[in-house]
Amino acid sequence: VYANWLGRADLVEDTYKRMLAVSSDDAIVLSLARSQGAAGRLDSAAANYRAYVGRQPQDEQALFEYIRVERWRGNMPKSLDLLEEYRQRFGETANYRQQRVLALAMGGQPALALQLSVPLLQEDPDAYDNHVARTLALSQSGRPREALDEVRVLEGIRPELTAASTEDIRRFVATRLRHSAMLGCDYYHESDSVEMV
Repeated sequence: VYANWLGRADLVEDTYKRMLAVSSDDAIVLSLARSQGAAGRLDSAAANYRAYVGRQPQDEQALFEYIRVERWRGNMPKSLDLLEEYRQRFGETANYRQQRVLALAMGGQPALALQLSVPLLQEDPDAYDNHVARTLALSQSGRPREALDEVRVLEGIRPELTAASTEDIRRFVATRLRHSAMLGCDYYHESDSVEMV
């Protein structure tokens, strides 16, 4: 759809919906899901991926994309359930293991995510996505300085992404390092004193 080239996600979605009114072709449903995911309409994308994968369970790539959309939505339990479904159908592929580390890191199990990230990095020490998984696991484990070291590794692996993806990851990690101060103040009625705590 040429509207993608123009950056007009609204036209793309409208076009696919019109096509679906004429034909219930699963390829159109998948294209709509992909378009919605890219445009950030994650709830709609998840619904369309769910419908597509329900009718085309052998499509490994579509299931993988659906898992990623659920993770982007912050729905880690669903993402982990889908990962288990993926594992049963297609085995423990590198994509499966990497997405599992990401889902565990963001889903409140960073220690397990860190443990599982080690063999991924041993197998492919230059894989950008494996370092992303480890970086997020370190950050979620309360180890932001080590996570920043991983960000530096990311910058060396894929310098062309430094301005976009890697910089977003850096901001995510560095947010925990910002200084914060809390100030409390008590005022006592009929008193001339103010206490700062």
